[in-house]
Amino acid sequence: MTEAPGESRGGARARTAPLLLTLLVGCVTTDSPGLLAPGEDPEPIVAEPVVIPLGEVEEAANDSLLLEFYSSVLRRLHDAADDGDVALLDSLVKAYDKPATPDSVRQHLDGFRAMARGIRFRQHVAKAATLELRPPAADLAAGKQTPPAERVAPPLSERLQLDLRIPAMAEPVLLGGLDHQDPFTFSVSVTVEDEYYDGRTRSSHTDGVVQLPQSFWLADGNELVLPVHVGAATDDAVRRSVAVRVDMRGHVQMDEIRSPVKSTTIGAGSFLQFPSGHEVLAKQPLAALKVALADFQVKNFGSAYLAALLLRPEDRLPAAELLIDQIRFGRVDQAQVAMAALKRVSGVSMAIGDRDAWLAWWQTDLSREQLQAPAAGSGGR
Repeated sequence: MTEAPGESRGGARARTAPLLLTLLVGCVTTDSPGLLAPGEDPEPIVAEPVVIPLGEVEEAANDSLLLEFYSSVLRRLHDAADDGDVALLDSLVKAYDKPATPDSVRQHLDGFRAMARGIRFRQHVAKAATLELRPPAADLAAGKQTPPAERVAPPLSERLQLDLRIPAMAEPVLLGGLDHQDPFTFSVSVTVEDEYYDGRTRSSHTDGVVQLPQSFWLADGNELVLPVHVGAATDDAVRRSVAVRVDMRGHVQMDEIRSPVKSTTIGAGSFLQFPSGHEVLAKQPLAALKVALADFQVKNFGSAYLAALLLRPEDRLPAAELLIDQIRFGRVDQAQVAMAALKRVSGVSMAIGDRDAWLAWWQTDLSREQLQAPAAGSGGR
């Protein structure tokens, strides 16, 4: 389903390849006033700090105050990491990473320093990455730049092609490929639901893992492009809903530091595909429904159902009248398609195939209310 492009570093930067992510000291103060003679005015008492250098922590291991101090520092770092507060993480690490800092504390600081870089990268990608439809091949061949907002999904007979784009950030970031000790990983989740003219639906779900064939330097204003392709429909589906989600996880290298990146969703979108030529039906869906019902044979079942899906709100009631006639007088297969279409038009939760129930519903005032209600629509689920 998915192939992935990557880049490797050669010399300064690699080419793009296709891919099918204040020193703090402990202080204790003591107040030691002497005895005063009668009538003697007390003089100000100046508290003298007793300084415990950080390097003496191991010898002062029994000093509960000092131990509590370091515990509070680590708690602040942990909370900052949980909150994704990179500025605070960097500030705290800088404040306490001094030559006299105990080794045990410095190990924790090194971990939080790496964590801050991973969080910064994760936040950048979550904000800047885009999942968009690829421009039509004709536009690409002609050099036409179609804005992503103006692109439409291809017909069901063609595969859906998407691109996840990750732009570079200010700092160079190395994403490890299969040749690296830390291959960076993308996971792609695709859910497809196909809808048919008789009301049937068929769903499928695919999870895939993508790793870069080569290590990729995300730097110098370049971007990583991850194509996601969903195969074309090969049957008589009249509508396809596709939901795509892309996550990333692993380790990256920033400032020569191996930095963890926790699993994060970096792109998600939903897309609808229809049969080729559905634009003609969409222009006048009620008229298209009338034409399909006038010669209501198997060859026109898809057109009738699709026209019903595309109806405007003000056309739902007259369309329901046409469909009810097919439910009342049509053959079994014709009535089945009409009931499926009417269910989509009305939004009524009633079994497809129960002619009597649909005809009874039509005789109630509730049917008109539901068909005319603003919330009742045929375009979504």
